[in-house]
Amino acid sequence: MKKFRLFAYAALAMTGLSMVSCSEEDKTVYATPGSFGELTIDRTTIGTHQWFTVSGSYVPGKDGTKEDLTISIDGGLPYNLTLSEDNKFSVQIARTQPGTHEVTVSATNIGIFHDGEVQQKVEKSIDVNVVASDIRCHFWGDSRETTIENLKHYTTLNQSDPSFLSIKEQNMYGTVSYAKEVAEDMSSGFSNAETYGSRIVMYRFDANNKLNAIQYYCIPDNSSQQEKSYIASLFKHVFLLKKDEYKFKPYTYTTNGTLTADEKAAADACLEKLNSGDTKDFDVDGKVGSLIQNNKVMFASELSSKDEKTEGFIATNYSNNEYHIMIQFTPAN
Repeated sequence: MKKFRLFAYAALAMTGLSMVSCSEEDKTVYATPGSFGELTIDRTTIGTHQWFTVSGSYVPGKDGTKEDLTISIDGGLPYNLTLSEDNKFSVQIARTQPGTHEVTVSATNIGIFHDGEVQQKVEKSIDVNVVASDIRCHFWGDSRETTIENLKHYTTLNQSDPSFLSIKEQNMYGTVSYAKEVAEDMSSGFSNAETYGSRIVMYRFDANNKLNAIQYYCIPDNSSQQEKSYIASLFKHVFLLKKDEYKFKPYTYTTNGTLTADEKAAADACLEKLNSGDTKDFDVDGKVGSLIQNNKVMFASELSSKDEKTEGFIATNYSNNEYHIMIQFTPAN
């Protein structure tokens, strides 16, 4: 009898607990975080300065109060990620440095979650292997179509001549920028501080429509369009190309016609300064600039890249009533 009472009391207690539990039922609406699908890349081989597209999809979370989507490269500053109406995304990226780069998409979900947290973050990453391009954002021997694809961000691309493409761009140096080629590069950044006018870049192709030459016609700004200041701009271009890993042979000059003793002395003195690296008092009287303008003298130096992929030359030039710096790059092999 005593045992029966104990069971009865226990049953009654359980009934009471059940009633309390029902009366305090948890009515919280819990959030569920979203999820990313597979990430894909649109190119098999990616060179430095070449644009590639990372694409993917995202299933939005449920019952949250906020959802922020971002993309980052190598753990750098995140950028907002925008979804299309069908919850897909694609982002165009370029890298200036070779190596393996990690692209990460993230979604931060705000809400009340079952684990008691009010924020949950989901991520998806993909490794992107980037190799050093041969020249600018190109590989020698690229097809015309591939070259155009690499230059798709240029608004000044001109295809009027079937034998070459031409682009007009700002003549930017410092850390390599090449204007629009890497204008939205998400790396540590680049400097546009050193700008010396503009340039026309011409891409030439062989009979099989393969890229086999790139020519620059650099047009110094107004301050360097004077006889006495032009030759210094040649040295500036060489200096900055050396920073970009090019080697130069000693300068030489060629003549069109016979130079007077005074003209030859001025040309020889300028040649000595160029080869010694002496930047002080370049052509202060403008004699050499005048000789170049009259097409009596052309200074030139052969160049080659330190990776042995590219060779070419840099030379003075005067045409269409303007001084230019002419640079040509061709495959080394």
